[in-house]
Amino acid sequence: MTLFEKVVTVLAIAPATELGSGDLLFIVEFGETIDRTPEIAARLPPAAQGSNRINVTYLGVWVKSATLPYTIGSKWKLSVADDGKISLVQSQ
Repeated sequence: MTLFEKVVTVLAIAPATELGSGDLLFIVEFGETIDRTPEIAARLPPAAQGSNRINVTYLGVWVKSATLPYTIGSKWKLSVADDGKISLVQSQ
């Protein structure tokens, strides 16, 4: 059984350093961009009030690889099974 399933977009990719080894990592954020409605704006801190569109992150992963299969704007199917297994498959 699937607890959660959604096509998500790569919102951001940022380099980072693994502190223990000094190796290069990448932080990849998956989610969607939504309109800022009055209801949503009421829940946001003042610093986030400037834009009419808001990124909502559903999953952030740390990737240790010289090459990434992810590009900003690419679409991926995110699924979470009832046993906790997370699946991320490129959406066609």
